[in-house]
Amino acid sequence: MSGGKRRLGQAAPGFAPRLAALAPVPREVYDLLAGSPTPLKAYELLWRLQQKRARSAPPSTIYRAIALLIEAGLVHKIESLNAFVICTVESDHHPVFLVCEQCRRATEIDARDWECEVARHISPTRFRARHLNFVVRGVCAGCQRQE
Repeated sequence: MSGGKRRLGQAAPGFAPRLAALAPVPREVYDLLAGSPTPLKAYELLWRLQQKRARSAPPSTIYRAIALLIEAGLVHKIESLNAFVICTVESDHHPVFLVCEQCRRATEIDARDWECEVARHISPTRFRARHLNFVVRGVCAGCQRQE
């Protein structure tokens, strides 16, 4: 594993300029994700945004904000969960998410070296991968202590 690991909700310090440049709705969505101990689906985000604002909002509001946040490198989608999390690694990286099956918390790690290994195995097939999204499911250290 290269790079550090940070629990979700702990944004990397270097993200401050990107966060400051966000429009109000994407910033609210980012804050909702940052405040959640677990990855959130789009409709969970929509519900939380509506609760926070005390008024309804169309689903497109969330999808536009998420798209902008992903493009800015501030949010990742965990494909297998169809849920979103804030990015916790500053550098250009290839995330792997460690997802606890008990508490649903996720930890992001930079797995650049894993991508190189996967590419080495894919290369002989002449398949061109465009996107890798790794999720490792198991039980986190906190939940293991409670068992």
